[in-house]
Amino acid sequence: KDYTANLHDDLTAYKRMFDGLDREYHNEPENKKVLIQNTIIKSEGSILKGCLQDQERELIHLVADFNPKEHQIHGNYFREQLREFVFGFPFGAQSLLKPRGYAGDSELMRMIYLNDYQGDTIFAKLLHKQAVEQRASQSVRNRTTLIARMINDFQSRSNDLSADRLKVLSVGCGPAFELENIFRYSNNPNSFYFSLFDQDPAALRDAADTVRRVEKELRVRPTVDYV
Repeated sequence: KDYTANLHDDLTAYKRMFDGLDREYHNEPENKKVLIQNTIIKSEGSILKGCLQDQERELIHLVADFNPKEHQIHGNYFREQLREFVFGFPFGAQSLLKPRGYAGDSELMRMIYLNDYQGDTIFAKLLHKQAVEQRASQSVRNRTTLIARMINDFQSRSNDLSADRLKVLSVGCGPAFELENIFRYSNNPNSFYFSLFDQDPAALRDAADTVRRVEKELRVRPTVDYV
């Protein structure tokens, strides 16, 4: 309770400060708004980042010996008391509200892969960036490089295959961001046949957007099925 109350006070103070800064440049032209936001994020934003990192270390230590039931009870209390903050930035809202009915949907994955500042305010952008920079998020991004390397290594060792194309199945493909690295680092990017499989039609639409972007940027013509 003490930890949550103190964190609530800190976040309230930071939100008040950043919201005040937002109001000061509200009427500026859009290009100037972006410049001002970036300047504030690099300066005052670094102070909030340091505070959140300190709070994270304290929380990890505080709950280190919790059993699963205690994690659930205290986690529910934590989220309820900090509701205005944890639902106030894109990553927090998407991960907790689960608008598609399940965790880790393609929109959440897209946020992790992009690893940028998202939100309607500077404060929301800073909280979002803090979340997508976590080690768990970085491990998701690492997959795009790892998978691309493994597939391209296999392709290089399999030049004697009789098939014209190397067939690859992606189960639970999500937005399929790994395709960019696969094609970017392949010696023969047009030699793949991809089947992108997902339970969520929206995820397949996101994957199709990725394929179109990769086709345009890298000038490749991958063969792709959506299942």
